[in-house]
Amino acid sequence: MKRWLWLLLLLVVGASLVRLAPVVVSSARHTSHGFAAYYTASRLFWEDPASLRRAYDDNWFRAQVARLHPASADIFNVNPPTMSLLFLPLARLTPLQARALWIGFNVLFLAVACLLLWWTLRPPLEASLLGLAFVCSYTPLLTNFRQGQAYVFLLLLLVLAFVGYQRRSGWLTGVPLALMFLFKSAGVFLWLFLLVRRRWPAVAWGAATVVAGVLLTIPWFGLGLWAEYARLVPGLAGKPYMGIVALQTLPNFFHHLLRYEAGWNPGPLVNVPSLAYVLATGVPLVILLGSAWLARERKEEDDAADILAFAIGVALSVSLSPWAEEYHYVLLLPALALVAHVLMRTWGPAWAWGACLLAALLLWMPLPFDVNAKMEGIKGLAGFPRVYAALLLAGLSLYLVYRPEPSARRQLMPNLSKKPGMATRKPVD
Repeated sequence: MKRWLWLLLLLVVGASLVRLAPVVVSSARHTSHGFAAYYTASRLFWEDPASLRRAYDDNWFRAQVARLHPASADIFNVNPPTMSLLFLPLARLTPLQARALWIGFNVLFLAVACLLLWWTLRPPLEASLLGLAFVCSYTPLLTNFRQGQAYVFLLLLLVLAFVGYQRRSGWLTGVPLALMFLFKSAGVFLWLFLLVRRRWPAVAWGAATVVAGVLLTIPWFGLGLWAEYARLVPGLAGKPYMGIVALQTLPNFFHHLLRYEAGWNPGPLVNVPSLAYVLATGVPLVILLGSAWLARERKEEDDAADILAFAIGVALSVSLSPWAEEYHYVLLLPALALVAHVLMRTWGPAWAWGACLLAALLLWMPLPFDVNAKMEGIKGLAGFPRVYAALLLAGLSLYLVYRPEPSARRQLMPNLSKKPGMATRKPVD
C-alpha cells in the first residue's frame, strides 16, 4: 500500500480516538438513568437482599433511586433479578466513584474484547486499523459510555462465547452466554443457533449455569420474583411505549407503523393495532426459525458456514427481541466483523461487500433525530436504521452460507485448527 494511503489510514484512526476519548472522560463524571438502575439495584442487595423482592414495583424502585442516586431517575424495568449482582463490587462506593470506576472498566472490557476478536480472526493490518477506527467512533458504543450501560461488558462475554464456539469448548461458549442472560436477558436467540449447530456441550453448560444462577439466588429473592420476571416479559408487547423509535427492533417497527398510542406514538402510518400485534410476533418468529433452519449443521460444509451461523444468531438476538435501544447494538460488532472476515477470506463479490458496508454505515451513523422523536406517517420508515442493518447482515450471512462458488471456500482459521483438541473441517471443493 502506498505511503500516503497509510498516512490517511493512521489519520482516520487518530480521528476516531479523538472522538472516543472526550466521551469516555465526560462519561466518567456525568450521571445517567442506565447507570442509576444498576448501581441502585446492587446497593440494595448490599443493604437488604430481601428488599429486592419489590424491584418490579416501579414507584418503589424510583424512590430507592432517589435515595441512593439522587441525580438520576430510573426503574428496574423487565430485567432478571440477577441484574442486581452486576455492580456488586462497586456497590459500597459513592455513585460518582462507582461511575468513574465503571467507565474505566468499560475501556478495559472493550480493549480485551477487541484483542480477543483480532487474535481469533487475524485480519490484515489495514483491515485491523480500519476496524479500530470504526469501533472507536461507533455511535452505539459512544451512547453506551454516555449512559453508563453494561453492553461493553456483554460484548466481552459475547466475544468469549465466540472464542469458545470456534474452539468447540462447551464451557467457554455456554457460561458467557448464560451470564449474558442472567445479567441482562441478552443473546437469547443465539441459543437456538447453538442447537441447530449441534453444540450440545455448550447448551448443557449454559443451561446448567442459568439454572444454578436461579437456584442460588432464590434464598435472597424468593421464587416469586423469578415468577414475576417470567410473567412480565411477554407483557412487554402491550406497553404503550412500544412504538417509539428509541426501541430499535423489528417488533417495535410494526408497532410504530400500525398502532396509535397517545403521547407515545400519535402518528402511525395506519392505526390497526391487531395487525401490529400479529406482525410484531409472527414476522420475527418466521425470520428466526427460517434462519435457524437454513443455518443448521449439514454433513459437508466449511468453516465459513460455522462462523456465519454465529453471526446470524447475534444479529437476530438484538434486532428481533422486544426491547433493544441504541446501545444494545454494541453487540453487533462481532457479527459485522465475522461477515467481513468471511468476505475477505472467500473473495466475496462486489455487491456483497457493498451490502456489508451499507450495514456498517446504518449501524455507525448517528441517528438523524432525537431518540424520543415521534416520526409520524411515512417518515416512520426511516426511523429504524439499526434494524435494517441487522437484518441485512443476517440475510447476507445466509447468502454466504449457500454461496454458489464452493471452490472459493477454504479453511478460515488455520491458526486455530492447528491447536490440540481443535476440531477441523475439510474445505468443500
